[in-house]
Parts: sequence; structure tokens; C-alpha cells
Amino acid sequence: MRHKKDHSKLNRDKDNRKALTKNLLRTLFTHEKIVTTVAKAKDLRRHSDRLITLGKRGDLHARRLAFAVLQDKELVKKIFDELAPRYKNRLGGYTRVLKYRNRRGDNAPLAVVELVQEELKVRVKRKKIKEERKKLEEEKKQEALEAEEKKLEQEGAKAEVEEEAQETAGEVETEGKKETKAKTKKKTEKKEEGKTERKKSPPKVITEKKEKEEKKEEKAAKEEKKGEERKPEE
Repeated sequence: MRHKKDHSKLNRDKDNRKALTKNLLRTLFTHEKIVTTVAKAKDLRRHSDRLITLGKRGDLHARRLAFAVLQDKELVKKIFDELAPRYKNRLGGYTRVLKYRNRRGDNAPLAVVELVQEELKVRVKRKKIKEERKKLEEEKKQEALEAEEKKLEQEGAKAEVEEEAQETAGEVETEGKKETKAKTKKKTEKKEEGKTERKKSPPKVITEKKEKEEKKEEKAAKEEKKGEERKPEE
């Protein structure tokens, strides 16, 4: 059973394996990119990540532990002063292993081990993207507020126009009512005048009788005149 066997021994004893990892770590932290076999690259990745986490701690005890592995003050200073701030916002995965090709001769699979360098750029891009998104959201909010204000202004203008229209309509109604009242007054006055005239004027029957009597009297007067004219002639 394979319990607690998280890494391979690389076909070497303890001292030789320790020296190999130390040399690989030195070359990796000096050049930040090396080419080695896949097995060595996978074993190297865990050691390099541990040293960078010690560099992120930054205390004296962490420096002494890193120096015990590397035994190089300049590399320890580089890890604690340059590499640790680079991965300040990164939680892990400081080294990258990429399969490369097979080696000539023994046909061993090779891999490229490198320190992640694009993190700062990615963070800057993400910050820029977040800032742009915030700006766009703020602009959208401002546009929405402006649109609401415009709507309110339009509604207020419409209400004012409606009020003015209602006022004008009320004025027109009042004028129309006045005109109708005047017309009704005139009609009532005319009716009253007609009634008074009817009361003053006698009925038609009486007028007809008077006219007949006047005609008879006129005829009688004419006949009398004619008789008087005939008498002297005789």
C-alpha cells in the first residue's frame, strides 16, 4: 500500500536527493525558468512553493529556514524582497510546470518549470476591468436618474399643459354659460314683451267687428253724399 508516499525518490538516496533539489532551486530562483525532466519538475514545484510562502511570512525565523535549504543569502534576499511581494495577492501555485518534449538520447520527457510572472499584469487588468465596470455602472445609474428626471419634468409639463387647458376650457365654459344666460334672458324678455303686447292688443274678433262697422259707416256716408248730389239736379 502506498500510504504517505507523496513524492518520488528520483532513484537517489537522501543526501543526493537533497543536493539535487538544492541545486534545482538555486537555478530556478536565479533564472526563474529552467528545463528538466517531468519527475524532477513535479518534485521541485512543492519545494519552491514552500520557500515562497516562507518569503511571504517575512519574519526572521522564515529567513533562517529558507537559508537552511538554499544556503545562499542573495537568493534568500531575492525571495523575501522581490518574489514574495509579487505574489502578495496569490494564495498558491507560484510555479508552473509545462511539458516540453522528449530528450535526445534516452527519450526522457522534459518539462519547463517557471515562476508565474503574469500575476501583476493580470491583477492590474482585473483592477482596470473592475474600475471600468464601476464607471459603467455609475454612468448607467446617472443615465437612469437623468431619464427619471426628464420623465418627471415631462409629466410636470404635461400636468401644467393639462391645467392650462382645463383653465381655458373653464373660461370657455364660463363664457358659453354667460352667452347662454344672455340668450335666455333675451328670450324671456321677448316672451314677456309679447305677452304685454297681447294683453294690450284686443282680441281678433273685436277688431273684425270694428272693421265691419267702420266699412258700413263709410258706405252709408258715401250713399248720403250721392243722394245729396242727386237732389239739386231734380
